[in-house]
Amino acid sequence: MAADLDRRAFLTGIGATAVAPLLSAPALAAEQGSGYAYRTSSDLVAALADKKVSSHELVDAAIARIEALDPKINAVVVRDFDRARAAAKAADEALAKGEKKPLLGLPMTVKEQFNVAGIPTCWGEPEYKDWKPDVDALAVQRLKAAGAIILGKTNVPKGLTDWQSYNDVYGTTNNPWDFGRTSGGSAAALAAGFAPLELGSDIGGSLRAPAHFCGICAHKPSLDLVPQRGSGPPQTTPGPVRGDMSVAGPMARNAAISRSSSISLPAPTRSGRASATSSPCRRRGATGLPIIASSSSTSSRCAQPPTVSEGRSTRSPTGSANPAARSPGKTRNCLTSPARRVTTSSC
Repeated sequence: MAADLDRRAFLTGIGATAVAPLLSAPALAAEQGSGYAYRTSSDLVAALADKKVSSHELVDAAIARIEALDPKINAVVVRDFDRARAAAKAADEALAKGEKKPLLGLPMTVKEQFNVAGIPTCWGEPEYKDWKPDVDALAVQRLKAAGAIILGKTNVPKGLTDWQSYNDVYGTTNNPWDFGRTSGGSAAALAAGFAPLELGSDIGGSLRAPAHFCGICAHKPSLDLVPQRGSGPPQTTPGPVRGDMSVAGPMARNAAISRSSSISLPAPTRSGRASATSSPCRRRGATGLPIIASSSSTSSRCAQPPTVSEGRSTRSPTGSANPAARSPGKTRNCLTSPARRVTTSSC
């Protein structure tokens, strides 16, 4: 469905958010008619550029939705709402002047692992719960430079070492489809309509598995394509982070990548310069990984999450409120290619 975001639909969505805390888990996850909440990032960027909605409206609505719904989900565990509102005001001023950036005015969240100056990074470890970095992670810097507005950070397993998002600092994140099961905070935030875009990371499935269990899309890019400086353990000096399977990458509402409005996050090679090897990203005129999702006209959608959730059991619960979840022809997995292969994920 093409973007057609007007203020009437937007205000209808605010009303839906107000009553959503009264809904059961399946009803909450299926509540997708809330105007802006389940639009793709490219839909919202286009609406901002066309002045159909303002950045401060999107940010205020996202904050209202998080405050209303997140007590049951516990996905956005580190919040930066005051600075987000200030950034939205600046974005609206820039838009009024005709400035153009790939993500100008778009609210989003990032995984708790990534440093954001002035707010905690602890990886769920109690001994680091009060540590606040002075500098943003490099990927966060580039998102902000592209105009993105960081609402806050999403929950992680303790030490980033489990498929179940539980730690002694922030507690457990619940899957929006089934509060009895746990999910990665990033995927849960997207599935609950808190933000259209998320920056995450993946070694053995941290992007792909939660995306599958929450019905959204993730891409594990090639090794060293996206910079990880500033995503290392708490209280460590920001520097290049590299592991044989460790990458940073995007989570979004659909799998295709926009050619017309994308943000590149190229990582330096060992020589200190961005790789010039041929890849789909370079052939599109980019030098790294485009993170903004494309419009529905050029992609298949993953906006209807299945009821299968990440956690202690990976079986689909009986009595699903979402028939598409039981139909392989309608809801397909959004898993991506292995590391070292540069291909766009599809669902």
